[in-house]
Amino acid sequence: MKLSGDYCLMLQLFKEAFAYYSEAEEQLRKLDDYLWILGTIQGKLACTAVCQSLNLSNHEEYIDHLINESYVIAKKSKNWNF
Repeated sequence: MKLSGDYCLMLQLFKEAFAYYSEAEEQLRKLDDYLWILGTIQGKLACTAVCQSLNLSNHEEYIDHLINESYVIAKKSKNWNF
């Protein structure tokens, strides 16, 4: 799912990419796989930021939320020291 989101993002299919990232995040949260969860959040952040920069949407608060959520998930990971 995450890789499909990556490919859609590269092809500028932002809605589809966001949907793949969201689905992947949902599945990965069940497994507590924090590094891959971070990857999905990063993808969702990229989709949202690109859409905003192209004036396709205005989601400044959501971008802040994703950044904060990334930090919280990163703190849960055993591979990162904060």
